[in-house]
Amino acid sequence: MLSLRGIKKRYEGQWLLNGVDLDVSEGELLCLLGESGSGKSTLLRITAGLEETEAGRVFWNCQDITDLQPNERCFGLMFQDYALFPHRTVAQNVAFGLRMKGLPRHEVEQKVTEALKTIHMASFADRQVTELSGGEQQRVALARALAPDPHLLMLDEPLGALDHTLRVSLIHELRRILHGSGKPAIYVTHDREEAFAIADRLAVLHEGHIMQTGAPELLFKKPVNAWLASFLGLGNLIKAMSAPPNTAAVTFGCFTFAESINLPEKSACALLFRPKDLLINAQPLGAVNTFDAKVIDSVFMGDYWQVNLRVQGLDLEAHSGQPHPAGTSVTVTIPPEKIQVLPQ
Repeated sequence: MLSLRGIKKRYEGQWLLNGVDLDVSEGELLCLLGESGSGKSTLLRITAGLEETEAGRVFWNCQDITDLQPNERCFGLMFQDYALFPHRTVAQNVAFGLRMKGLPRHEVEQKVTEALKTIHMASFADRQVTELSGGEQQRVALARALAPDPHLLMLDEPLGALDHTLRVSLIHELRRILHGSGKPAIYVTHDREEAFAIADRLAVLHEGHIMQTGAPELLFKKPVNAWLASFLGLGNLIKAMSAPPNTAAVTFGCFTFAESINLPEKSACALLFRPKDLLINAQPLGAVNTFDAKVIDSVFMGDYWQVNLRVQGLDLEAHSGQPHPAGTSVTVTIPPEKIQVLPQ
């Protein structure tokens, strides 16, 4: 439905967006994920027509809409601060876009009622928005964006102003509402947990380009490089030098891995050791992929103990079913099939 091709935009003399290609399918909930300042919001504003692109084109349903005004695109944009009118009621806020379209009063009232039912706030119609909690205001802003029946919905850090507990409670409700609307949507966030919880598909923006796209499971299991694995917080990343076949050397040993990867000898790479795959005192000394480490601390995390290790000045994190006293030496093993080798 939406296609962005070769989008470019400079900021302070540097390329913020440098040839971005992005597609959103019918009914798809795409999450645009990236660090603060990576250009996510700028890309949304270009899509909405609020900013001009320096190069590239915007297509909707195969039609070039790059030169259309924002009101001609029929896209809905929900901002982080919600931009609700404090002097108006909930119903009046939701009705705003409908009245701007010049719809008859009875049709406006009908669509406002339907929109408030969608977010389970029909009984709040006559409330002032200043009387609502942050989560309730967020839902009203979403209803206002959905009410005019936009072709595409864009949400810019919609939960960013809420505390962590409220974000967690709202994320699944938000996914339900967006899927229920049947509208394609772009959801912008820098929060990795939020992105994985809400998205049908992720697109990670970095240094002006889309680094990788795919289902959350794909990016979790097969990040395209070490930067992405680090950004997603997937585990311990250790600089290594390839030593074919299927081995790589790090500062504290040589490790064998099962996956087949074509790396020339002495190529710089990174080994990904996920914390849950590091086995403490589970193998006899001298077993393959085994090394000695010192325990720095053990922290109870509910389902597991997070064991912080140090080996030759490098800090690693492992997950264990039991605590290990700080200061003790342990033997750590990682099975070859659990090691991932990633380009730097």
